[in-house]
Amino acid sequence: MALVVYNASIPATDGKLLSVRHFSFGSHLLKIKQITKNDGKGGTNIGFGAGVYDAAFVLCDYLYRNAKILEGKSVVEIGSGPGLVGVLSSVHADFLTLPISVMILRLI
Repeated sequence: MALVVYNASIPATDGKLLSVRHFSFGSHLLKIKQITKNDGKGGTNIGFGAGVYDAAFVLCDYLYRNAKILEGKSVVEIGSGPGLVGVLSSVHADFLTLPISVMILRLI
């Protein structure tokens, strides 16, 4: 079990409606494009998979701090929006499968 401290006021979680978000984990800087509707619900015209949710940032922070969890492992990332967790996991995992929709690929 892991306890990850979450603070909604930190800069990485304060950009849900931005078209591009930047995340920094150690020396890794990730730039993720996202599509959102300004309806306050977090959805998009293509569903709920085109924006980075706070949970993805929290999981990335945990995996970055505990990178040994991923060493020698194969990772499958499913249903995680635009792929922040998968991209960061690829730094330490031996193999990554990142199923992604055609609509999300248009953001890359």
